[in-house]
Amino acid sequence: MNNISLEHASLAVHLERMQNIPAFDAGAQILQAIAALSRRMDEQMQQQDQKMQQAMQQIHQEISRS
Repeated sequence: MNNISLEHASLAVHLERMQNIPAFDAGAQILQAIAALSRRMDEQMQQQDQKMQQAMQQIHQEISRS
């Protein structure tokens, strides 16, 4: 093996061990929580957009009847 291959092998071993370090695990959990929160916020924004569109349609219908 050449030097680069040895360093990559060593790096792979160390990266594998890093997932067991609590700080990195907590960081991954925080990122997952942020992603879940982001998805929930996107869903709520879509629901609000739909409600606004429905309200606007009702307003337009009422104006048209007048």
